[in-house]
Amino acid sequence: GSHEFHLAWKPQTFADSYELQWGTDATFSKSKKFRVREAQRDLKVSKPQGYAARVRSLNALGEPISPYSSVEETSFKKDLFVPVPVVAKVAPKVERDPASDKLGGLVSTIPMPQLKEPAQETALISLEDAPTFVTFRWKSFKGAAFYTIQISEDADFTKVVNESRAEGNAFVFQKALPEGKVYWRVRAHIKKGYSAWSDPSDINVIYQ
Repeated sequence: GSHEFHLAWKPQTFADSYELQWGTDATFSKSKKFRVREAQRDLKVSKPQGYAARVRSLNALGEPISPYSSVEETSFKKDLFVPVPVVAKVAPKVERDPASDKLGGLVSTIPMPQLKEPAQETALISLEDAPTFVTFRWKSFKGAAFYTIQISEDADFTKVVNESRAEGNAFVFQKALPEGKVYWRVRAHIKKGYSAWSDPSDINVIYQ
């Protein structure tokens, strides 16, 4: 339901940073601009259509010191298939038993899940009236019975927008995510309890 484009260009000697312009056509009548330090940027899209990109160098004040590069065009086309519906299950609330882990307390011997994708600081671009399909993946733990994934508007996870149970090491989110930075984390469950939360990762959600 989505595709990630890797954009890269030749570094310029006197550039402090770069301004990347990303639009839906070569005229950039509808576009977004990103200021990036490195000579590359990954952008994820979910809308099947054409896209265009160009870049120019900036000085330390953010002022252009070069004209825009030539325009590079590409497109994204979704495969024609019917996806299997994914039903989100809310993970059961568990309390720690001070005497033992029988009630599902924190088990320090369970390794924290390692998050795989979307990669850190990935930009997800979508139209406001189009559904968002984001696949979250992490490294599986052989003894895990299931996983809990949390999606939040803040890095402290005080503003959780979704908490779901995943039977495998992937979860497909099919609702609208808040615009801006969105954080996510995962923990593994076994019969005796659960692991600590993974280190959080974040994506940048942009609605055109």
